[in-house]
Parts: sequence; C-alpha cells; structure tokens
Amino acid sequence: NKKITLSYFGEIDQNTGEDWENISLELSTGQPSRGTQPPKLFPWIVDFSKPFPTSKLLRSAPMKSMAMEESAGFSDMAAQTKVVQAGTSYTFQIPKRQTITAGTRKFRALITEEIFESDLAYTVIPKLSKRVFLNAKLKNTSDFQLLPGQSGIYLDGSFVGKHWMKDTSPGQELELGIGADDSIKVERKLIKKEEGGEGFFGQNERARYTFEIKLENFKKQAVKLTLKDQLPLPYHEDIKVKINQIKPKADDTDKQNFLTWNLELSPGEKKTITLDFQVEYPKGKVLTGL
Repeated sequence: NKKITLSYFGEIDQNTGEDWENISLELSTGQPSRGTQPPKLFPWIVDFSKPFPTSKLLRSAPMKSMAMEESAGFSDMAAQTKVVQAGTSYTFQIPKRQTITAGTRKFRALITEEIFESDLAYTVIPKLSKRVFLNAKLKNTSDFQLLPGQSGIYLDGSFVGKHWMKDTSPGQELELGIGADDSIKVERKLIKKEEGGEGFFGQNERARYTFEIKLENFKKQAVKLTLKDQLPLPYHEDIKVKINQIKPKADDTDKQNFLTWNLELSPGEKKTITLDFQVEYPKGKVLTGL
C-alpha cells in the first residue's frame, strides 16, 4: 500500500555499575564529541614535488561500525514521546519509566512509531546483476531527528535485510533499500561480437558489440523502473566509440557514458533494449578494458 512504518529505538549500554530502578529516561541527539567549532580552512598550496619530502600528511583511519547485537530488552511506548528542541539538538522524553540493570547492553527504548507515505521505485543494472531492486523514497514528516544507525527492513512482514540509515532531520527526504523483487525478470546477452574489422577510414581496427536486454513484468500491477547500462569510455583521443543503434533511445547519457532508461511495464509486459556500438582504434595498438 506504499506505506512505511518506522519503529525508532534508542539503544542504551548501561555501564555505571549501579542499577537504574524505575527511572525517568531522556535521550538526546547532542554529540559533544564532535566539538563546537567548524574546521579551519588552510591554504591550498601548489608546489613542485621534492625527492625527499620532510613531512607527510597523516590521516586517521575511518572508524568501523559496530555489528548489531540482540537487545537486552525494550520498552513499550505507553504514550507519545515528547520532543524538546534545544539549540542544535533534540531531546526525546520517553513517557514510560524504565528499569535498566548495570551491565545491560543494547537495551532498546522505543522512541516512536510513525507511518510515512512513500514512493516506490525499481532499479536494475543488468550488466552487474540480474536482480531488480526496490527502493522506497519518503519524507520524514515526524518531529523526530533520525540518527544514523543500523535498521532491519521488513516487506509484508518478511525480513529482507539490513540497511544503514543516514542522519535524517524532520522534513528531510530519506531513501530505503527494500530488497530484490524476483517477480520482475531481466536478462542481458551479448548477441554479436565482431573483432578485427576495419574502421571507416581504413587505418583503424574495429571491435563491434551488440547487446540485448530483455525485461518482463510478472506482477499483477504496472511498475516504474530505472534501468542503467553503459558504453565504453575512451581515455585517449585516438580511441573512438561510435553508436550504431540504441533502441529505444536512452533518457539520459552522462559524461561517463552511463546510460539511463526510465521505463514503465504493464502487468505481463515484455520489453527489449538493443545496445549496438563499436570501438575504433589505430592499427597495431592493443586495447584494454573491452
């Protein structure tokens, strides 16, 4: 029904050494470890390289995200959590009192449960995968700041996988990967390959490729689908990529020769995309990448 139910929890590690009995709990999005000042911009210096540099820039390694663990407990939301905005952070006042014993890890306190309207979109990249992936785009219409963290995705009650949620402010858009949908089939085949032929001017070698991409919708409703493919991207002026036929024409071709089609498939409908191109290069040269 194109609706997303989001259950938002705070996870608490209780390491104080004393039990918390029947406490009033507030969760804050404030992160003091980030500091209070913006970073300083230094001059962008361009110089000739030196054979023996006297110093080098050290960069800290990125932090690894912790794997999700089973929660030690969770709290039911007896009433709506109150949101208090103070400065640059939000505080969530959990309505029900909690008991969290010392040493508890990953205690789950339910902050809120919200239902969002969403737009569903399918994406397929048949050169890399035969699976068609479903994404849901929605807007955070709640009063709650959604901090980054691991989430579990369920489709019609079935677990389909995990997703890393990004930091999402109230009013900001969010995209969720729902998983692969096997009721839409795709197949990409190389149906013709010609190598060693001459180019248009007789001084070049030519390699020609023809691909067919076949799509079929086995769902009982129409679907909108974005299909992506690509043409070779020459990194030398003597290498030319010529298009013989792209049918139907791609809706977008960017500077990296990525092709995008925005398609709509009716129930039971089949569609075929033909991609026919050739690469020309000087005789005697050896190409890499094809």
